[in-house]
Amino acid sequence: MPIAIINRGLPGPGLLAHIVASKYADHLPLHRLERILARHGIELSRQTMCGWMAHVAAMLQPVVNLMACLVRGSKAIHTDATKMRTSTPR
Repeated sequence: MPIAIINRGLPGPGLLAHIVASKYADHLPLHRLERILARHGIELSRQTMCGWMAHVAAMLQPVVNLMACLVRGSKAIHTDATKMRTSTPR
C-alpha cells in the first residue's frame, strides 16, 4: 500500500502537491481548480480540497516554525516589496 498522507484519505503526495502548487504558486482559487478538474472528468469538491490544504498546512507547521526561528535569529532581514498584479492592465 502507498503511504497515506491523510489518514483514511485518498490523495497521494502528487495530487496534494499539484493542488498546493496550483493554489499558492499559480494563485489559482480552489473554486477555479474544481472547475478545471471537472472538465477532465474528476469530481473533487473545493470543500474537500480546502480540508486537504488545512491538513498539509498542519503537517508543514514545524518547518514554518523552524524557518521563522532562523529568520528571527538573523542579523538582518531583507524583504521584497514587489507587488503582484491582480488584474490585467487595460
